[in-house]
Amino acid sequence: MHTVSAAGWPEGKLQRFDRAQATVDEVSAALNTCSWAHFACHAMQDTRDGMESAFALHDGRLKLSVIAAKRLPSARFAFLSTCQSASGLEDSPGEAMHLSAGMQFAGFSSVIATMTTIRDEDAPIVAKHTYAYLLRNGMDNIDLTQGAAALNHAVSQLRKDPTVTIERWAPFVYYGV
Repeated sequence: MHTVSAAGWPEGKLQRFDRAQATVDEVSAALNTCSWAHFACHAMQDTRDGMESAFALHDGRLKLSVIAAKRLPSARFAFLSTCQSASGLEDSPGEAMHLSAGMQFAGFSSVIATMTTIRDEDAPIVAKHTYAYLLRNGMDNIDLTQGAAALNHAVSQLRKDPTVTIERWAPFVYYGV
């Protein structure tokens, strides 16, 4: 939440689910009304049955099958700061059966996700620069068609560190408008 508010998002417009508050029911219900979602948790891709892929929350798993079944009219942007939120199925690697796709099926038109495991220290850097780029013209002038450019900017900031290898910056991907 600090990353988002530091980029310019008003704290009064943020809802945070931390540790024991991050239950499957609470997070699933919050998705029904939010326009932006940021997941900073563990996730697991089920490579045999993609619909069993899930975000690991305090009391269980928020499964792709639950997310993909939702219709979220307010949904706009999701940042999945989790490992493997855009990796595919073992037998059908080109098929979009992952958490990122589920968020899009539910209504999020723009989604940032990861194809493989990411380092805990890299995700906040990418998120901070992504949000700063999207919010650079203020809350009233957010242009989600700039989502890919925002991620590109954020990854380029991460890559400025000469110790950061391709395995650390390449997993971040953008899907959407």
